[in-house]
This record gives sequence, C-alpha cells and structure tokens, in this order.
Amino acid sequence: PPTPSTTVITAADVTTAEAPTDAPPAPPVETALAPPASVAAPASVAPTASTPPEGLAALGRELGYYSGPRMDEETGEVASADAVKEGAFTETWGKRLEKASTMTPDQIIMAARGAGNSNLREGPESDSSKKRRALAGCRDSGLRKQTSFSEEKACTAAVFGGNVDFMIQVLDK
Repeated sequence: PPTPSTTVITAADVTTAEAPTDAPPAPPVETALAPPASVAAPASVAPTASTPPEGLAALGRELGYYSGPRMDEETGEVASADAVKEGAFTETWGKRLEKASTMTPDQIIMAARGAGNSNLREGPESDSSKKRRALAGCRDSGLRKQTSFSEEKACTAAVFGGNVDFMIQVLDK
C-alpha cells in the first residue's frame, strides 16, 4: 500500500504525458536499434566471429596478450606469435633432457610425481614437500615394502593423516 510520501505513477499518467513542443520526434524503433552507418562493414569484407578486429589484435600484440598466428610483414609467411619464445622453449627442454639423461628411471618417475631433486634443496624441507615426497613413495610398491604398509591406499591415508616420517626415512636412505 502506498504511504503518504509515495507517488504512484500509472500507465494512464505515462501515456497521457505531453512531450515538449520543441523536442524532435522520436525515430522508429528499427532505426534506433540499427548500427550506425559508419560502424557497419561492407558485406564483402565482413569479419568473421573468430577474427578479432585489427585494432584489438594490434593492441593485444603490443601488450603481449594476443598469441594467435601472424603474418611476417617481410616474407608474407604465417608464423607463430610465439616464434621468439620457441627458442627459449627448445632450450629449456634441451636442458631438461640433459638432466634426465643422468637420472635413473626410478628418479625420473619420482620427479614426475613431484618428489625429485630433494638433494638440491637448500635449507630445511617444508611440510608440503615432505608430504608430496611421501605420497610419491606410497605409489611405489618397492618403497612401500620397506615400510609397514603393503597397500597404497593405507599408506596414502597415513600420509594424509600427518604421518610422513615413515616414508621420508625410506626415501632418504
């Protein structure tokens, strides 16, 4: 219910309201919803939904966000936007391959599970690192046999329960 300070406007009030006499007539709805003529592109050059507008693409490249393929202005060839980074990528993976060639298969698997390079650590090992190493050890049946756990599930439950020392001792042998 309206209060004394509330004004209620009804449909009759809106429809009978007079427009100012100096106001231009309102355009038809179709005209108001149509895009401006200066924005509409010719039908023969209409951009596709997957092609960003050139201004946006240029801005993205300038800011380092746009990583789509681009054309080399000198040769006309389409090149990866990350061509410069590919050299660094190849170099990084080359170093990783060189490092892996000095590791045993078991060390490679432990590293893939997030438990590698414990000998390169500086300072005390974090609780998260111990837990990660212990979980990786629980996945290895040979390491589990050196503990009191025969099943991976029980070993993992013990690690999640906060008991990591049993596996860390085995891993550090």
